Amino acid sequence: MLNIKFDNEIYAIPTTIYEITVGQFEDICIILNKPTTDLIDKWFKIFEVLKMPKAILNSLDKNEFIELTKEISFDLSLTKVRKEIEFNGTTYKAYDKTFNLKVKDILLIENMLTINPNRYIAELIAIIYKSKDEDETKFDLNYIQSKANIIRNEVKANYCIALINLISKSILNNLNSTINETN
Repeated sequence: MLNIKFDNEIYAIPTTIYEITVGQFEDICIILNKPTTDLIDKWFKIFEVLKMPKAILNSLDKNEFIELTKEISFDLSLTKVRKEIEFNGTTYKAYDKTFNLKVKDILLIENMLTINPNRYIAELIAIIYKSKDEDETKFDLNYIQSKANIIRNEVKANYCIALINLISKSILNNLNSTINETN
């Protein structure tokens, strides 16, 4: 957490994936993936997502702004999928012994990707992490999106990095297998 003093106030700005929410991480990913936005504008918007007041941003000179960007460090190399997470007063579990996606979960994830290819990480967590009290027959679009909205605000982004890496690796492996089969 970066503490910035401005106008006799101290503002705590999150700087790692352990401090930002899944929703903030999704917003940052959307900003970084926009091809038309210039780099300074992207960083300005990222700092806004991190709840830095515009008055602070507007008061910075170029060198101060550049130094501030160096304070942000998102470790995207996490590979161990957490077995459990807790939010909204409930514990949710992804697996018992080893992590393995069920076909039903894969289909739901693919569906979420087609609905909104820019904002799906919270839905991914909502699908994979289940409580013992959840009725899987009620896992429809509305239920998943409702659970995802809670996740966006309550769960820290470090829970999603390993999932994204694992699923990306799986997709690449499937793609490579398909390519090798056609050759």
